[in-house]
Amino acid sequence: MGDLFDDILFLEDRFVEEGEQEGMEAGLRGGRTQGLYVGHVKGIQLGKELGYYKGVLAGWTLVGAAANKERLQKKIVSLTSLVATFVFDANRPTVMEEFENIRNKFKFISKQLSFTISIPGSSPDPQTGPSLGY
Repeated sequence: MGDLFDDILFLEDRFVEEGEQEGMEAGLRGGRTQGLYVGHVKGIQLGKELGYYKGVLAGWTLVGAAANKERLQKKIVSLTSLVATFVFDANRPTVMEEFENIRNKFKFISKQLSFTISIPGSSPDPQTGPSLGY
């Protein structure tokens, strides 16, 4: 008879534990799905931004935007190389630092050339830069 009363006494605890476990499992599944979605959206935004930089750099190179400014021309060539070799790899812990470095160098060159940054879906203000950060 003692076992029956013990079962009844601990029934609530068992249900709480089972509910907590089910909640954790559902949360992990939902969190993973949401994380994949957010990562996908941010990846698209960052890809657009990188493509924008690549296009603008190609244009600056083509028209010789810094033809009479040797140091600035070297910075454009250097940044073009960084952009061309940049690889999005979420497993690398420095990937966002590297991207931020590209972003900052682009902002610097833009300011030197009096170029207004206008990435679709971001802030057009060259002082604040694109609003695509984490």
